[in-house]
Amino acid sequence: MVASLVMVPRLIFTSVALVVISTACSNDTAVTTTVVPTTTTTVVGTTVADTTTTSTSAPRPDPADVVYLGGDVVTMDPENSIAEALALRSDVIVAVGAEEDISEYIGETTIVIDLDGRAIAPGFVDPHSHILTDYGDFAAGQAAALSNGITSLGDGSVEPDAYDLLVSVAESGELRIRTSMYLARTDPCGVDMGDWYTAHSAGSEPANRLRVAGVKVFADGGVCGAVALSETFVDGYEPGEPYHS
Repeated sequence: MVASLVMVPRLIFTSVALVVISTACSNDTAVTTTVVPTTTTTVVGTTVADTTTTSTSAPRPDPADVVYLGGDVVTMDPENSIAEALALRSDVIVAVGAEEDISEYIGETTIVIDLDGRAIAPGFVDPHSHILTDYGDFAAGQAAALSNGITSLGDGSVEPDAYDLLVSVAESGELRIRTSMYLARTDPCGVDMGDWYTAHSAGSEPANRLRVAGVKVFADGGVCGAVALSETFVDGYEPGEPYHS
């Protein structure tokens, strides 16, 4: 999906207060309408009262870097409400709401993206994936994930070489998907890779958008052989053996 980028200048609105003054003279009454910018004097009998007209308005918020409008903004809040626009500043959502309100965040340098009726929503989270490390090419795998709306994922089996690759692309800024890595103790066929993962504690973040979530241990031959079973559930199926005691 390609969105059009439109530069919108800041609009400044001014208003003038209109005041109606009534003056009584003998038996005749004359009504005069006068535009008074600041101070008015009202004559009532023999009493003269000075009143000062003041106007206050909320200050405009600092301009956003990007504003999305012209479509449905799916908030996924507890009420599952739909907004009309949102504003971003430094990759942080600073406002979500009606288009009229969000337009206050449009400044001279704000990029305005017209959704043209499309919807915008939080990215999908894929909790178990191998698309970044097993797709054959990191860039192609990441493009496939992003094109399907995946912005966060858990890579279910990260071996040492894949760990080094992900850290490298994250440090270079190429990694655009928040990735949780499960570091492999064994490969899919049960071959033990040793305790290399102990150098990277769970919860650590070796680079931006990249964190260590835990350890992956393959229990049986779901990839390289038959599944290990405690009892046969299909006649004629020969179960495999577990990789570990």
